[in-house]
Amino acid sequence: MEDTACRRSRDSYAADIAAVNNSTVVNLACTNASIEQGLFGPEEINDVLVPSQLARLEALHGVKTVIVSIGANEMDWTQFMELCLVSPQCDDSVSAAWFSQALDSFTVDYYDLLQRLATLPGLPRVIVNEYYDPLPAQPDCTGEPAITAAKSKVLLGRLTTFNTVLADGAASFGFDAVAPSFAGHELCTQQSFIQGLDDAAPLHPNAAGEIAIALADEEALLNPAPPRPTGAATPTPS
Repeated sequence: MEDTACRRSRDSYAADIAAVNNSTVVNLACTNASIEQGLFGPEEINDVLVPSQLARLEALHGVKTVIVSIGANEMDWTQFMELCLVSPQCDDSVSAAWFSQALDSFTVDYYDLLQRLATLPGLPRVIVNEYYDPLPAQPDCTGEPAITAAKSKVLLGRLTTFNTVLADGAASFGFDAVAPSFAGHELCTQQSFIQGLDDAAPLHPNAAGEIAIALADEEALLNPAPPRPTGAATPTPS
């Protein structure tokens, strides 16, 4: 029931990693989860009350690695992309101010999450997934004239800012930051890793995209974990 409510898919990168390594993977991801409602506290989704992901994680024994994909819901990132693509432009002062405010709020919550992850029992390795690039710099979308190079530049610039916060925070706590590459497989490409605007989950990864994320995580796992720093890290306002 919970897997269905949370829309946990057999095509998820968690399932891909489990299959490749023949290992036990506990998928706690849940659609629409945020740090406050989903990780720190319970989340009500599709008429099911899903317990706190962190509480369940802290209760597990023998955890070696924790992989986290976080931030898109706090930033309303998918909705922001969709709005940008259907609007005449998306580099106006209002959207820029909204993005900056959302990023500052997320950064504070993100560092609280990193602190909790740093004190997990057994100190498992932590990998933070950065957000994939959904658009090429020069999009060529037949039938989608609103997807322009100018809009792509705005979205990719803000995505870079967002991913910098993810990477800097991870480094501050001695965690890995992994950047999955969708290069050549962005929206509107022949073999896209992205679901289209008319698909069930627009601008989210499709099965091939989930494999790309899993491969990026696998590559990180082949290398030694970075050392854990001493002292507490604090966010730097944007």
